[in-house]
Amino acid sequence: MTGGGPGASGGLLSRHPPPLLPPPPSVAARVPWSSSTSKTCARAIRRQRTLSDPRKITRLVPDATEVAPIAEPRARSRPVEATHPTPARTHVKSRRPRGIHPLQSKHPDRTDAMAARNTRLMRCTPDDLFAVLSDGWLYPVWVVGAARMRDVDEQWPREGSRIHHSLGVWPIMIHDETEIVEWDPPRRLRLRPEAGIVGRGVIRIDARPHPAGTAVTIIEEPVSGAASVLPALLWKPMLTVRNHECLNRLAFLAEGRRAEREARELDHRTETPEPREGTASPQARRDMREAGI
Repeated sequence: MTGGGPGASGGLLSRHPPPLLPPPPSVAARVPWSSSTSKTCARAIRRQRTLSDPRKITRLVPDATEVAPIAEPRARSRPVEATHPTPARTHVKSRRPRGIHPLQSKHPDRTDAMAARNTRLMRCTPDDLFAVLSDGWLYPVWVVGAARMRDVDEQWPREGSRIHHSLGVWPIMIHDETEIVEWDPPRRLRLRPEAGIVGRGVIRIDARPHPAGTAVTIIEEPVSGAASVLPALLWKPMLTVRNHECLNRLAFLAEGRRAEREARELDHRTETPEPREGTASPQARRDMREAGI
C-alpha cells in the first residue's frame, strides 16, 4: 500500500521519531565542547578585561610606574644553612717530603726506627745475662762473625774500655775492636764496634724482667763504612738474621750460668762486676748520638 489514513501515518511517526537536526551556528558557539576548555576560556576572558581597565590595573599594581616586587618564597619548616659551592676536585699526586727516609719513624721520640731489632725471652735473671756480658773473652762465643779474641782491657766492662777481636774466616780476617759506651746493669749496655773498612756501628742491649725470665732486645745500626752506604732494605734483613742467632747463643750462656748457680756449681764471676765510672771516646758518643740508639 502506498497510502493510508491519518491513523496509520500517526502511528508510524510515533514509533520512529524523526532525527534531531544540528543546532544553528549561533547556538553551537555558545555551547562548550568540554568543561575544562570552557573554564580556561572564561579565565582568559576575565584576565583580558581586567588588563584593559586602568582602574583595575591600579588594584594589581599600586604604582603603575614601578615594577611590582617579586613575592618572597614561603618559609620552610626547617632553616637551611648557607652552603658554599664545593670547589672542583683536582687530582694531586701525593709526594713524600724530601729528607724523610721511607723507614723513618713517624714518631719524633722514636729515633731508632731504621735499626735492626730483635727480642728474645731468656729463662734467666738479668744478673745472669750481665755476668756473661761482663766477660770480654766470651764475645766470640755469642757474637756471630767474631772469629777470635786478641785482647781485653783490664778495666772491662768500664765505660771507655775496649775488647780487641778479629772478624772473618781464616786466613782472611780483619782486626776490629768494640768499645763500651754505657754500662748500666741490669738494664742496658751500649757498644760501638769498629772494623776497619767495614765501618763503625752502634749496638744497644736492653734487659727487662719478665715473669718467665728476662726479655732481651738487641738493636744495631751501621753509622759508617760500606754498610751505611747501602740502603736499609739491604743491610737491615741481614743484621736481623745475624742478631737472631746472636741472641740464641747469648741465651745458651746466660741460661747455663743460671743452671750452674742453682746447682751451686758456679765458681766463675759469681757476681756482676761494678767498675768505676769511665768515659767513652768522643767519636763513640758522637756515633751513638747520630744513630739515636
